[in-house]
Amino acid sequence: MAAPRRLHLPTLVIALATLAVFAVHLRAWSFTCDDAYISFRYAANFAEGGELAYNLAPLERVEGYTNPLWVFVLALGHGLGLDLASWASALCATASGLALLCCVGLTRELVPPAAREGGGPLGLLFVAAAWLVATPEFVVWGSGGLEGSFALVLGLGAALACARGRLAWTAGLAMAALLTRLDALIWLAPSLGGLWFISGRARSEETSARHRLRALAIFALPLLVHLIFRRVYYEAWLPNTWAVKGSGAALRMDWGVAYLRAWALGSGVLVLLPLLPLGWRRSWPLLLGASANLAWGWWVGGDFMAYGRFLLPATTLMAIAGAVALAHVVVRASEGRWGRSSPHAARIGLAVALLLAGLQAWRIPARLAADRERAWLDERWESVDGMQQFAAVRRAAGARMASELPADTRASVGAAGAFPFASGFFAFDAYGLVDPGVAQLEAAKIRGRVRPGHQFHAPLSYLRAREPDLMCHIGWASSEGPPPPREAARRAGRGWTWYCAQTGPIEDPRRPEGLPNHWYCCPAAPEFGAGLEAPEEGRP
Repeated sequence: MAAPRRLHLPTLVIALATLAVFAVHLRAWSFTCDDAYISFRYAANFAEGGELAYNLAPLERVEGYTNPLWVFVLALGHGLGLDLASWASALCATASGLALLCCVGLTRELVPPAAREGGGPLGLLFVAAAWLVATPEFVVWGSGGLEGSFALVLGLGAALACARGRLAWTAGLAMAALLTRLDALIWLAPSLGGLWFISGRARSEETSARHRLRALAIFALPLLVHLIFRRVYYEAWLPNTWAVKGSGAALRMDWGVAYLRAWALGSGVLVLLPLLPLGWRRSWPLLLGASANLAWGWWVGGDFMAYGRFLLPATTLMAIAGAVALAHVVVRASEGRWGRSSPHAARIGLAVALLLAGLQAWRIPARLAADRERAWLDERWESVDGMQQFAAVRRAAGARMASELPADTRASVGAAGAFPFASGFFAFDAYGLVDPGVAQLEAAKIRGRVRPGHQFHAPLSYLRAREPDLMCHIGWASSEGPPPPREAARRAGRGWTWYCAQTGPIEDPRRPEGLPNHWYCCPAAPEFGAGLEAPEEGRP
């Protein structure tokens, strides 16, 4: 049995310093995006009503999420009385921090023995982590309230266990990663297969048929149980959101290609490319996994959020592969494999690593400034600041309307996150994420220019047939004042009038002064609007 690894003081100091730098950088990007509130609503309904449903009264069973384990963990926090946005933010940050430590562990497993046993400075093992803490394409997703960083750390944990020959741990963590994001299978399968081939298989202490069957059961049984649950509970084999993901063909050569290009330039991985072939003998499983992840990002047509959310695994795996390649160069130079040996190769290698991380860090202020100046980057991708403001306004508006309107109000929405979560209204969305009927409508398919995730849009006739009291998907949000009165009838039909809520000043952790008062207005059905008393603030 292998001797237990001891945590040396220098390792602990460098690890804490890395996490401290990560925390400082993360604070500059902290936000909560609207999509996160979809999972929050499912989690709250599960914790309070025992149903994994978006709408409870009346009950509609639609799987409008793709992250069941994440929803369950959120529900656990909600059941304990934690604020869901704060709980999700803490989970994201913790997961990203643990992912950095997994990067160190994976680097250690893959570098030559000389690089981890005294042949080079300890800092070489932290090259990937140092690169990532200076890269917004990694740091941003330590916030936002989404499950990406949680799925990443589970997947990296599975890879680390695989490299160490721990078959049961590999199976359990891989299973948990897939229950957090099913598409984790795309990068995990080649990564784990390759790691087992070059490392885990040789070091495994669990090679008997019994251990392999146990690992298979650990991996497959929970996934099978969840599949059966989905079929029985939702009467479907795939999540409702798959209809959107599977319809990305029209976006691949435009949005998909542009998404990969923006990620490559933003993450800085192009700088690593010359290094990667030098360590490919040990890092090829990671490069294979990164390639599969990039192919998936292109296949679904990219994303409308900036900073490569779907490509977080590729960002991380390529950073580790770059660190492994640099360690191989250092060891080869130290041993004189390219001629005369260099006693200073390790120091030079570490200096190169620090230089690369420094170049990444040098770009951070300009990228932060650009993000705060524009809600949309390159006119395609929504910035962190834009996402934060969008969700904050709708959460405040939803809370305000909940205090002014009946609890059984029915509303159509475009964004299915913050506003429905805060209002608690019965809601259905025009894009079909939480309404399975939309994807089945031929008239809902958009054949012109459309951004990712919005390939469907229900026609007005379909949404009106669902008898909404408010049609917020064609609403109005502005800090400059309410909309023209006639605009409601033009958008929704004769007899429809505006119902407006004023948010008042909105707290925003990204701005000490907060956000100004916003008017959030939805066309109200004639009968519904006529039966309401105008609030002191809210109607134009």
